[in-house]
Order: sequence, then C-alpha cells, then structure tokens
Amino acid sequence: MNNCDYEEIKTNEGKEAENNKLWRKPLFRQVLVCSAIWINFFYAGLSLGAPTVFIPQIRQNEESFGSINTEMATWLTSILGFGSAIWIPVLSVSSQALGRRIPYIVICVLCLIASILLYYSRTVIHILVSELIASTSFSAQIILLILIFSEYTSPQYRGVFLTLKSATFSWGVWVSNAIGTYFYWKNIALLEIICSLYTIIVAFIIPESPLWLAYKGKFEECEISHRWLKGTDEGAEEELKELINFYKENNNANNETVCKMDDVKYFIMNIKSKEIYKPILLSLLLQLLYHCTGKLMCSVYVLDIVREICNSESMAYMAMLILDGITVVGMYLGCALAKILKRKTLFITSTFVGIIFLFLVSAYLYAVKYSIVSENKFVTLGLLMMYSLGISSGALILLLTIIGEMLPLKFRNTCSCIVGINDTLLLGICLKFSPYVFDMLGLPAAFLLCAVLTSICLYLVGLYIPETKDKTLQEIASTICGKDDVKLEEINYNFAKNNEKLIEK
Repeated sequence: MNNCDYEEIKTNEGKEAENNKLWRKPLFRQVLVCSAIWINFFYAGLSLGAPTVFIPQIRQNEESFGSINTEMATWLTSILGFGSAIWIPVLSVSSQALGRRIPYIVICVLCLIASILLYYSRTVIHILVSELIASTSFSAQIILLILIFSEYTSPQYRGVFLTLKSATFSWGVWVSNAIGTYFYWKNIALLEIICSLYTIIVAFIIPESPLWLAYKGKFEECEISHRWLKGTDEGAEEELKELINFYKENNNANNETVCKMDDVKYFIMNIKSKEIYKPILLSLLLQLLYHCTGKLMCSVYVLDIVREICNSESMAYMAMLILDGITVVGMYLGCALAKILKRKTLFITSTFVGIIFLFLVSAYLYAVKYSIVSENKFVTLGLLMMYSLGISSGALILLLTIIGEMLPLKFRNTCSCIVGINDTLLLGICLKFSPYVFDMLGLPAAFLLCAVLTSICLYLVGLYIPETKDKTLQEIASTICGKDDVKLEEINYNFAKNNEKLIEK
C-alpha cells in the first residue's frame, strides 16, 4: 500500500468518526429531552393509579388518616380530571407567551411539591390537595409535552420517540398498583419524588424551543438551540435554514396575523365555520366514545369491581395487576398494528372487539346472577382481559393522534383548549359518578350500558370520522368539510383580516 492510499484511508476514517460524533451527540440530547417527557407521562400514570391502592389501605388503618367515605373516595379519584381542566387554558397561554421551557420547569416543580405533600400527608385533605396539584401533569400531556416532543426532536427519530411514550402512562398505573399491592402506599409518593427531581434537572439543562425562538424573531438564539438539539449535519442545517427563512419572510408581514390566529374575536367571528365546529364536534365524539367504553373507570375501580364479582380480596389484587399488564401489552400491540393498518380501520375494529366482550361480560354476570351458570373467576377475568386488550390496542393509543390530525391549523391552540378541557372534564365526571352508577344499576347493567353507549358512538364514528393516515392536514380538512367549503372559509377568513388591516391603517 502506497502512502497516498494510506492517507486516503486515514482521511475517510477521520470523516466517518466525525460524522458519528455529529449524529451521536444530538441523538443523546434528544433522548435526554424525551426521557424527561416519558417520565412525566409515567408520573401521571402513578398519580392516576395511586387512589386505587391507597384508599383501601387507609380504610384498613383509619386511626392515622381518618375514614374515607364514598363521597371523599370519588373526589380523590376524580380531582385529577377536574384540576386538569383548570390548568389547560393557563398552560396554553403561557406556552405561547413564555415559550416551552419556563412552563415546563413550573410543571415539574409543581409535581415535586405534590409528591412531597403526598409523602408527608397526615390527613385525607392533604392527599386531596396533593392530587389537585399533581393534576398539572395531566394538562401538560395535552398541551405542553406534545409540543416539546414535536419541536425538540428530529423527524427521523420523532416517530420512535412518540411510539415509546404511548404506553408509558399505562406503565405508571401498573407500577403504582404493584407498589400498593405489595408495599405501603407512600412508596408511590417516594417514586414520584425521584421522577420529579429527574425532570427538573433535565428541564434546567435543555434550551428553549428553536421553533418558538424563531417565531419570536430571536434568530441567533434559535440557531444555538437548534444546533444543540439537532447537531450541525447537512439535514439539520437545512432544517434550520428553512425554519429561519420562513419566519424572517413572514415576521414583518404576517407575525401579527399569526399572533391573532387564536385571538378570541377571530374565533367568535368564525365559530360558525364548518372548518372549525365540525372537527371539534368529531373530536368530542371520539372522546365521548373512549369514556363510554369504561376503560378508565375499570382501571381506577378495578379492585371494587373484581371484589364484588369474585368476593375475594386476593383475586381482586391479582386481577388488577393482570389487567394493567394486558393494557400495556395492548398498547404495544396497537403501535405495531398502526404501522400496517389504517387508523380508522384499527380504531373501529379494536373498539368493536372491546364492545363484543363488554356485552359478553354483561351477559355472563346476568347468567351468574340468575343462577343460569355457576360462577367461574377465571372466565370473568378472561372476558375482562379481552375487553381491555381490544380497547387499549386501538381507541387508547389512536385517540389523541386522530384528534390532533383533525383540528384546524388556523385556530389550533384554541381548539386544543376546548377539546382538552372537555376530555379532562369527562375524565373527572366519569371517575366521580362511576361508583354511584355501579351501586344503582349493578355491575351487569353498568357493563351493558357501557356497551350500548359505545356502540352508538362507534356507529357515528364510522359515519363521520375520516381516514387520516398518510393524508395532509388540508386533505383531512377537505374530507371533513368538503373542498369548496374549505376554500370558501379560507377566502372569508383572509377577507376579514384584510378588512381589519385597512381599518387600522
């Protein structure tokens, strides 16, 4: 080998090593950011699962905390939903005005405060206040964390990162219930403290969102943030160039318009537009369907449900852990199927499977109630497992994805607030009144009611929800409202903005 060949090989090896450094460091930093977001989802799961196990433990030792009646128990489980509805508009406004980093730091600190208060709680009121503060983690999932996922990660990694976060919430519920089954419930709070400390450390390390900095015209800071997160390779530099050019070209002429996209007066002016109210109504329909399935109610009140069916405390705890595990498996299965099947097909098919087993659970419980068949605990558990697998593999993982693709771009922030508030209120209402429904109707009738309501909602979903996979947002809007209607709404919207500019001049 001559010297020229040797030098060429050495040069190529040097370039390859340099390229490896260029992508490894950004990938590590993006994983660091996403790991904190995954922990936030995990924390929210811990918070939701905690009441399932700490309420029975406190009732067994009422001397230290006092008694928990049905009314207080329902508040302890539902306050996460009602509290989130308050935080959603606050987070929406702050993430637009202050960026992503400052609200995220505040959320992480509030979660730490909630965890410490839960760990050192001495009364049921302390726990209730702790759960109210912890509800910020639920509102952050809907408004803030998805923004960070999409703006801080490179396109080639984003899909994998989003897939990994899908089941993290359910892992939190499962771990919370497992801790409460085998250990004292305050160990859940100890784990929450550790999770919160990690997210706070990461929150102070990461920079502000490059997209938000460009939106605000801070282009030098945008370059620093973008290169810290995504590196300086050719693809990242091209993405940065396009981002800065877009906002430089549009800042002077259109920045005022962009800021007003979510202004209340524009929203009121266009509230009758099909492009706005139809996607919102369809999103509310999807949320209603999910809550009608009873999946969240069963997850939170699984101990009471199985205990009433089987009259066995040990069977109730075993069933709780098995069903939580099935939920996690179902979500991973759904993520795999989503790569193959269309979104609407997977959503309808999996939900239909869940409905079939809801009817079967109801029929079996009626048969046991009227002594038509003898009770078998494993049959009941098997039916509940298949029901949980069906719902978690479709509706649970696709709900936010389909809703996010249907919401209009012009009023995305405002529409996200409306949809998010509705979702958290439905969560709170379902968890608050579920025990009363179980008591009034009985379990067989309650499962039958869930099956009937979900069937009606699924029929409407089949009629009106469009297929969104591999379609642009404009194509989805055209499918929902019709091409002519979308064009007409765009003309009306631009005409109204131009009129206002003329008046101001």
